[in-house]
Amino acid sequence: MIDALIVDDESLARKGMRTLFPWDQHGFRIVGEASSGDKALAHIKENPVHLVITDITMPRMSGLELMKELQIVAPAIKVVVVTCHQDFDYIQDALRLGAIDYIVKTQLEDQNLDEVLARIAKRVRSSSGEAALITQDQPHESDDLCKLGPGLLWVVDDQLYRRLADSLAGGQLQLRSKLAEYLAGWEKYVGEFPLWAEQSHKLEHASPVDWLEDTRKELQKWLRKSAYSEEMIYGIVRSLELIHKSREEDLSQAVICRQVNISKSYFSKAFKDIVGVSFIHYIQQVYMELAKEWLIETNHPVYWIAERCGFSDTRYFSKVFREHTGMLPSEYRSRS
Repeated sequence: MIDALIVDDESLARKGMRTLFPWDQHGFRIVGEASSGDKALAHIKENPVHLVITDITMPRMSGLELMKELQIVAPAIKVVVVTCHQDFDYIQDALRLGAIDYIVKTQLEDQNLDEVLARIAKRVRSSSGEAALITQDQPHESDDLCKLGPGLLWVVDDQLYRRLADSLAGGQLQLRSKLAEYLAGWEKYVGEFPLWAEQSHKLEHASPVDWLEDTRKELQKWLRKSAYSEEMIYGIVRSLELIHKSREEDLSQAVICRQVNISKSYFSKAFKDIVGVSFIHYIQQVYMELAKEWLIETNHPVYWIAERCGFSDTRYFSKVFREHTGMLPSEYRSRS
């Protein structure tokens, strides 16, 4: 079960959150409610939770301030923010601080609440696992650096980067050895970045902290080449996180745009300018990598893999797969 705490100074709003959503059906257990950020922190100190669902605007301590405190005392706890209106600046600030999702109260009637909870549950489990509770009494030194592997948010998030650099500076030799592995993973996120080979070579000679800083600066320079705002770059990088974490789901552009709060028309142009390839081509690349994994690791027939990669026509899937790999799916499977 995912133990969740609701933080909201309006009791009616808390009651609505508790009764409207089908929590139990998606593995959530509401273990408490708090009317303020400081009461939430006191609750968490005595009763660790996996997820905090917090209103953004509260007196004394806002939801954003609560998130900052949680990053210090319980960094493994995931946060979903709730707002009465779709305020872009507030939501972007929350996402920068590590929120895994957001809920707009006034749009609840227009949303499929089952889909909302299913999405949140998957992110909680995929990013930390149900057992990954970390409080002041349960330190886990590798947590910050382990977040380095999945994606590139540390490139555009100063606070996350500082924590990652501190983890490396702590002399964690076991984790340092993973940097080469992570480097290969990052290349799948932004394969158009031209300096991957150079950064791989630098890793052999530089200290991990210096190398991480240098890699970040080079990636930032490359991302900023398009002259988009920092907010837009952050949104596009976050879209990459969402794509790779949800790659076994139906990845529609509309869903991604809604989650990063960027209009569909503007997103398409910004994505291509910043990442270097179109969104459609990028999704296709992600699916081809997933198809290769399934071909090697499972005995599922090609038509099954094609369907789960978004192709209704197996012949067209095979054609696209050959364009990416130089082999038909059956040939790739037999040679692997």
